[in-house]
Amino acid sequence: IGYIQAAFERAAREWPWTGGLILQHWQPAAAPDDPVWGFAVIPYGSENEPGVPDLFGGTIAAESGATPGRYHSRTDNASYSGEWEFSELGADFGQQADSEATFTFVGTAVALELRRADYRAYLFLTIDGRPAPALPTDLDGQSYIILTADDLEPHTDTILVAAGLPYGEHTMHLRAERGWDQWALAAYRVGVPPDTASYDAVALFSLMVLVIGGSMVLVVVSRYPPGTFGAWCSLLWRRLGQTGQVIMAGLTSWVLMLNMLLTWQEQMPALVRRDPPGLLMGLVTAGVLYFSPSFVLTIISAGLLWWLIYQRLELGLLLTIFWAPFFLFPVELFRYALPMAEVCVLLTALAWSVHMFVRWLSSRRQSLSIALPWSGFVKRLNALDWGMFLFFVFGTLAVAWSVYRAEALREWRIMIFEPSLFYVMLRTTVSGRAAVGRLVGVFVLAGVVIAVLGLGMYMVGEGAITAEGGVSRLAGVYGSPNNLGLFLDRVLPFLVAFWLLTTRNLVRIAFGILILVLLAAVALSQSVGAILLGIPVGIGSVLLLWHWRRGILIIAASTVAGIIAAIPLSQHPRFSRLLDFSSGTSFFRLRLWQSALHMIADNPVRGLGLDQFLYAYRGRYILPDAWQEPNLSHPHNILLDFWTRLGIGGVIAIGWLQIAFWRSAWQVYRTASDNMLRAVSIGMMGSMAALLAHGLVDNSVFVPDLAYVFALLVALPSLLHTVQVDDIP
Repeated sequence: IGYIQAAFERAAREWPWTGGLILQHWQPAAAPDDPVWGFAVIPYGSENEPGVPDLFGGTIAAESGATPGRYHSRTDNASYSGEWEFSELGADFGQQADSEATFTFVGTAVALELRRADYRAYLFLTIDGRPAPALPTDLDGQSYIILTADDLEPHTDTILVAAGLPYGEHTMHLRAERGWDQWALAAYRVGVPPDTASYDAVALFSLMVLVIGGSMVLVVVSRYPPGTFGAWCSLLWRRLGQTGQVIMAGLTSWVLMLNMLLTWQEQMPALVRRDPPGLLMGLVTAGVLYFSPSFVLTIISAGLLWWLIYQRLELGLLLTIFWAPFFLFPVELFRYALPMAEVCVLLTALAWSVHMFVRWLSSRRQSLSIALPWSGFVKRLNALDWGMFLFFVFGTLAVAWSVYRAEALREWRIMIFEPSLFYVMLRTTVSGRAAVGRLVGVFVLAGVVIAVLGLGMYMVGEGAITAEGGVSRLAGVYGSPNNLGLFLDRVLPFLVAFWLLTTRNLVRIAFGILILVLLAAVALSQSVGAILLGIPVGIGSVLLLWHWRRGILIIAASTVAGIIAAIPLSQHPRFSRLLDFSSGTSFFRLRLWQSALHMIADNPVRGLGLDQFLYAYRGRYILPDAWQEPNLSHPHNILLDFWTRLGIGGVIAIGWLQIAFWRSAWQVYRTASDNMLRAVSIGMMGSMAALLAHGLVDNSVFVPDLAYVFALLVALPSLLHTVQVDDIP
């Protein structure tokens, strides 16, 4: 009887939608051998136990407040004070900022059904007099809900207020601020989620068994010569026969289709819908496509460029890094658009794949081996390669839990997949000091070109935005002046290193002029992160690596000059409020970091996913006093950025990459055999230092051009090490 009572209580709490539940039989009037006795509560021949009439009395009947279910805002379990209006739509707040409500419920979880759209309003809530545990809190410790929709479109959302409460009676109190005439409060929802701890433990144990078993399989397979596993698979495939092969292929395709339908539904086409990389109509030559009105000429130029890249793969890599800053000027063809850098990396990937396949066929004919063409490269993987592998893996996994799947897939393609592919092609294609020199030289050339273009545009009144106090800031080919500073403070350390280490006076003069041009462009951009962090740290690192004692003297003199220059600059509208944390950019930056920490606290392992920050920030986590800047798409900090996008795996990946980079780069720097190798090694360390310094307050990797620069910097230590090994007689 106790079991029956517990079952009815659980049904009433967890499945209130079931309505009435009926017992099959209490003690049926049937023969002793009738199977119906299997459904009886009282066994055959037993007497009715005392207290049976009170079987369903007690806990459930005595509870007050809303039990699990959905309740319209006019429910008797809610009381209201202040100005309110009610209709079939729900409840609407008043304009006097005195609209408050108290809702009493019995359960372990409670949520609100809210109408959200493109308007600014807040709900401040407490559970039993304490902040709601499932909501973010402001600086005063108040938990709140933002009624601005994350995508700015009108829809009704169910927002969890509290979960994991002890079962019993609780009181939720809410206070509205703004949001009248929106009929925001539609309903209350109460629940008692089932206890799944035992099932979760079984699932975790099964996962551990799978990982351990898979690891043991890999260990066993690794002990066999290369190609053995492939030979076994090939033998098994032949033994299936034609009929078996057809059946196996059919079953596999059916399972694949079913899984795609269940997993991706209609989201999968979004991978190629906006900027479809699979359509060859977007292919270009290095410049002709921008001026080509003819589709036929486009296809011809694309084919010609692919042929040129196939003849020399390095050309595609050079074009990719050169065109990277021009991602806001995509090649448009019909309704599709592709940035030139993306076109170049995809063309190069196609040519590289053909090269690898041809090499595999050639080696197979000569040695009769069926080892994959990249098997030799896999054996030579170093710590940096494994770090980029982690970056790719965690970036790919982040798509799975991204709420806005289409946006996540697009960012995965542009920020994760293609830069990772670029890195792999760098590692397997570029070799020799001349090739490394050309690669760095083209990167520097890209910086010089966008600086010169920006200055030219600025002189004619183009390529600039109006900032604080009506000040004009140079943006050049970018939409934001800060992006110009982010790219140039990665280029400048290379130029300064070349300027310091060259032995030819005319070349030194040329480098000096280029440095002044880039510094002028950064100065006109008024990028605070570049001027105060990126460039000082980047160039300072170069000076210290070039000559320790002289470098310290130059840095000390520059610091004194900077302090003197700060006096008049403190009156400039762009810099006058840098230390004012009560308003302006510094205030919003602090609030942004606090919101990002709230996001991480709620999602410490998985993060939010790729390109999800904007929607989570303005729809849930933005602090009420930071409402003036809701449209921020990243947390402006490298650690917070990796954590919110990729989860704790992103933190592991960037930490691994930094440790591996600095260890490898230092080794290359210590063993550099000539000025060219020394300049490149010093430049790449200065550039990475600038990336980290500027990344403390702004973007770091997750911009199309910066993603390619990051891949280049990570690859350079390995490329230089290969050059030094080749130089050993």
